[in-house]
Order: sequence, then structure tokens, then C-alpha cells
Amino acid sequence: MALTAMLRICYRLFVGVALLATTGWAGQRVASEYRDYRIHLSPWRPSGSVANGILVPVRINSGALLHLVLDSGASGITLNSNAARQLRLETVAETRIAGLGKGRDVVARTARADSVAIGELQFQDCLVNIVTGELTREADGVIGTRFFEAFRILLDASARELRLEAFPEQHNTGENNPEHLLFVRARVNGNEEGLFLVDTGSAVTSLASDVAWPCAMTGTTANLAGVAGAIPEAKQLAPVSLEIGGRKVVEHKPVALNLEAISRRNGIKVAGILGYSVLSRTRVTFDYREGRVELSSR
Repeated sequence: MALTAMLRICYRLFVGVALLATTGWAGQRVASEYRDYRIHLSPWRPSGSVANGILVPVRINSGALLHLVLDSGASGITLNSNAARQLRLETVAETRIAGLGKGRDVVARTARADSVAIGELQFQDCLVNIVTGELTREADGVIGTRFFEAFRILLDASARELRLEAFPEQHNTGENNPEHLLFVRARVNGNEEGLFLVDTGSAVTSLASDVAWPCAMTGTTANLAGVAGAIPEAKQLAPVSLEIGGRKVVEHKPVALNLEAISRRNGIKVAGILGYSVLSRTRVTFDYREGRVELSSR
């Protein structure tokens, strides 16, 4: 199969599923016992046998079991309209969803759910965004890692496990770090270094197209799309070596994207996005109290 065809099938709509903006923060609270939890995950395979992400089993208001893409670029829960139809959630506001791509303005309604259950873990008073149509294929929507910010979050995608560790003393979350996006420094091919967004909701790993990276473009256009539509001028890059915290990982199929909008939105220069293609090969720890994310070897 030609490379362009492969990219079209596997990655269409899987870049920029993240970066969702909600109307305020949900402010949900843990309703079950505050302790450690282990959540079993399943692979997200929207285009065949290759996993492009991982799914979390979720029940909202004791409804049918939903499968939501775990997305460290999203701030809460966002559902496809079909998944939300049977839940009969009451709208409290409207919001716009920002993300990669051009061509459409994504508007969602925000509703309040009495309960969200993930196995034995339960939350109350949660805000849920509902889009018109479909946000994700072969999934019911997305759930941001920050939804679990009351815990230290350890993700092992290879083991299909999400471990939530209770802090010694529980307190209101979000006090130290108001932003839901977390970044790490990465060095590309032992040379240029920059801040990379950690984004489990993106199938691919990308580098900012306006940086003179020490790697070559293949000249192949990558047919990618995000939340807001097609992503123009996306290009396939040659394999690169990424050094993160002293650990090296090779990304075989990176892409070059225009990330200027993300940089403006966050007030920093975003050099790239670490997607599931890299994060699935590491253990990732999220600590939203400290605004810190760490990648480690298995």
C-alpha cells in the first residue's frame, strides 16, 4: 500500500482530537473512597488492527457502558451525539472546541452529569461536552487525563493499565496548575531541543514545521485532519531520534505540522507533539498538582 494511502486510512481524524476547550472546569468531586485505583484499558483501533490509542470504560448517570479515548490534550469528557442521546443530559451552556485543522467551527453543548463511574471509582457533579455528530470513530468520545487530577496518574499503555495513586492528603484540585496541557523537553537527533506537548489523543508524533529540524522531509503529503477539519501542508518526515529526560526513542513516521496556533494559545513556543506512537512505548506519569509530566522506561 502506498504511504499516502496508509496515512489517509490510519490517521485521518486522529491528529488533534485533543486540545478541547470547555466552558469552565468541571469541578467534579470523587464520590467513592479516596484510595488507589487500577483501571483496565482497551486498545483503540479505528482503522483495523493497529492501535492508535487507548479506551477507558465509563458509565455516565448509570447508563450504558461507553468507551472513551484517553486524551491528555483534553480537559474533561466530550461525547459524540449518538453516545449522549440516551443519557438525556440537561444543557447548561454552549462552548466551542478548539483544535488542529481548518474548515469547520465545532460547537458543543455543555451538560451536567450527576455521576460518572469508571469501575469502582465514582465522581459526582461532572460537566460533559456533547458535539453534534461524531468526534471520534470506533469510540464514544474522549476523556482527558486531567479528569483524574485528584490522583497521581500513571499510564502504561503497553500493559493497558491506568493506575491512580491517592495523594497523602486530599484537597481541592487545580489549585497550582490551571492549564490542562502538559509539556516535556525533547532533543531531536541529538541537536535542537524544544517543548513537546504530551498528547495521548494524537495517533502520530509531530514536529513544528517552522523549526529547522536536523531531519529531512520525504516530500510526501500526509493527509491528516483534526477536530476543526483538514490539516493543510502536513508533511511526512524521515525517522527521528527523540531524547527525553536522558532516554532515547526513535519515531519512525513523524510528521511536520503548523503548530503556531497551539503556541499562541499557550504563550510558549511548542516544538512538537508526542503522540501515541511514542507514548505507547513508555510509562507516563501525570501530576496536575505540580503541573508535571514524566516519561520513563518500563
